[in-house]
Amino acid sequence: MTSPLAGVAVINAITFGTYGNVYKSLPPDWSPTVGVFVAGSTAGLVQSVIVGPMERSPWDCLMQIRRTDGWRGMFRGYGVTMGREVPSYGLYFVTYEGLCRMMQDDASDVVSPLAVLLAGGLSGIASWVCTYPLDVVKTRVQTDGLLGPRQYKGAIDCFVKSYRNEGIATFGRGLTSTVLRAFPTNAATFLAVSLTFRLLAPKRQVVIEGRT
Repeated sequence: MTSPLAGVAVINAITFGTYGNVYKSLPPDWSPTVGVFVAGSTAGLVQSVIVGPMERSPWDCLMQIRRTDGWRGMFRGYGVTMGREVPSYGLYFVTYEGLCRMMQDDASDVVSPLAVLLAGGLSGIASWVCTYPLDVVKTRVQTDGLLGPRQYKGAIDCFVKSYRNEGIATFGRGLTSTVLRAFPTNAATFLAVSLTFRLLAPKRQVVIEGRT
């Protein structure tokens, strides 16, 4: 339990840290929506380097992959992981910031904890719904060959064969349970980040509160 929690903490720290710093470094004349998407996409790109190996399997399985396929095997499917994470996190932060702006108090420019929860949960759902087919392909590419001969030459080959053999429905299989898990998980994540920023920097403008 400790290891997965530690991994999630590291990923979130990298994601939100990258997002905030990239956004603050963008030209001030950029559209807020474009800036949020670029910063979010960059955060997705950076954290995908860590997510790729972490999503593969437990430590003993990772070591087995390294012994059979080398270090390169641990990053199998990295290209499609990056292809999922970059647009996913761009949309993730754009949805969150847009919803926060809609729900913030115009007089005080403050977003309530309830609004943060709702915006965070819905942003998680939006990012998963739009990129879930890529996640299906990523999972199949990463697990290909673990229990038998390899079936796919790469992500595109996996997509084509999966569609040909199982139809379009296969790219949405499991989406319902993922969405049900995404709402509370991301709602709690954004609330925790928001409250932490308010606690640590109460007088500074925070880049996660509908003001990015």
